[in-house]
Amino acid sequence: MFADFENRRAIVLEGSEAAPLTLTTVEDTAKVVALALEYKGKWPRKGGIQGSQTTVGQFLALAEKIRGPFQVERLRLEDVVRGELKTSWVPLVEHEAVPVEQREKLARGTFWGNISGRSLRGLGRSEMSGIRRCQNIPSLGRRSICRGCGREKREIHDVELQEARHVVGVDQNV
Repeated sequence: MFADFENRRAIVLEGSEAAPLTLTTVEDTAKVVALALEYKGKWPRKGGIQGSQTTVGQFLALAEKIRGPFQVERLRLEDVVRGELKTSWVPLVEHEAVPVEQREKLARGTFWGNISGRSLRGLGRSEMSGIRRCQNIPSLGRRSICRGCGREKREIHDVELQEARHVVGVDQNV
């Protein structure tokens, strides 16, 4: 999910409104890291920090309550898995190191990686194990091969797509 508060628009994965969303400020992260570095006891084998928890749907409702109605574009899971980003806009990378003529292409590749990785992972870690094997990452001018199966990353793995559909509640017959 990505929300552009200034222009009141958002991009979400279709069916992900109930997906968990955790918001942690940089300041809170820095405080926890500083405390962890000063900690003199034995560190636990597993640990972590977690900010405020909500869902994609609740976050969008709050955004609309604060800023007014948002134009929400919903991406179909099948398109995302194919590496197709069917949106009218993407959050641009506006930095002097990135040539203006390459910004949209870079933004689409970066955003695709973000929406496919984070949205799918947030929908169910164990159910998404198949999708994580081969993410169908769109290449930016070179051929990408999945190390796990040897197929081109743009190919769709039927079983993985079925797992993803199950997790987000998309019709199995699509």
